[in-house]
Amino acid sequence: MRRHTCRTIFAVGITLTTTAALLAAPAAVDAAAGHAVAIAASGSNGVGSIAAPGLPCSQGGNGDNRQYQLQSALAPGAFSGLASSLVATVDVFTDNALAPVSGGSNSYLLTANSHASLENDRGTVQLLLTASGPANAVGTCPQGRLSFDGTTVSGSGTWTVGPSTGAYRNAAGSGTFNLTASLLPGATNPWSLQLNGTVTIGEPTLAMGSATPFWGSLGLDYFTRIVSVTYTVKNTGAGDAFATALTGVTSPTPGVTPLGPTALPLGDIPAGKSVSFTERYQLGKGLGQPCIAVVLNCTFKTVLSIDMPDAFDVHGVQTATATVTAPPLPPPL
Repeated sequence: MRRHTCRTIFAVGITLTTTAALLAAPAAVDAAAGHAVAIAASGSNGVGSIAAPGLPCSQGGNGDNRQYQLQSALAPGAFSGLASSLVATVDVFTDNALAPVSGGSNSYLLTANSHASLENDRGTVQLLLTASGPANAVGTCPQGRLSFDGTTVSGSGTWTVGPSTGAYRNAAGSGTFNLTASLLPGATNPWSLQLNGTVTIGEPTLAMGSATPFWGSLGLDYFTRIVSVTYTVKNTGAGDAFATALTGVTSPTPGVTPLGPTALPLGDIPAGKSVSFTERYQLGKGLGQPCIAVVLNCTFKTVLSIDMPDAFDVHGVQTATATVTAPPLPPPL
């Protein structure tokens, strides 16, 4: 028997509102606990298609396959501190053969094609959607787990993190979703999608690379007991760091005073990369302090504090220490 397929294409514009944020104000985060996802999106338009029959069962099932692609902007703070986007593909199959016995639960998600993605300039976190409502089935037809009244599909389920990209390449996690969507052709179909759960990503880790001392000001700093130190710090973690900044420089060695800079933007530090900057220290000459007589080969300890925000813009100040020995020779005269 020849099967007839008809397809109706309808374009729907999108209005999106987020009622909860993935990130609150900058604060330290327990990377093991992950980042909370709490996003509520709703709109009145989208882009979709209907195919009938969409996916008939081997024992006479018939119905419609209705695919929606939803996309809209997320304000900064909903998914990292950047302006972002929600892009969702919702692939719903409604099986008419289930309707008489399902009490309305005659629809289900084609899970291989249903997902929601959170995107920004740093990458994408993809959430794979699986419906988990009460199951109904006819013969070998797939189980219906969504409610469908002929106009609107609704239901809930779970999501797990799927293939993700960029700074979110190591993302993992899971959560729940709630979906309501009108499946009629046209340009005024309302929908809503709520996402809740937890996502973990690779986190940045600060490590000291090197500390190289020298006499600055063309060697004149030797005579004023000032040592300059060029530091190279590394990100040895699994995640990238964004908009990093030096927030403090100290020395536990008596008589050693940091001269600055003690606050300095350092830019992004991707995983495995490093950044360099220079600090200056005044070496004291009071009793009980190192380098009383001379500053050559004077050894002192230094501590750097650097803010290392992750790809969700969650801030975390980390420290790196270095033991510095002043140059063994004075500058050439």
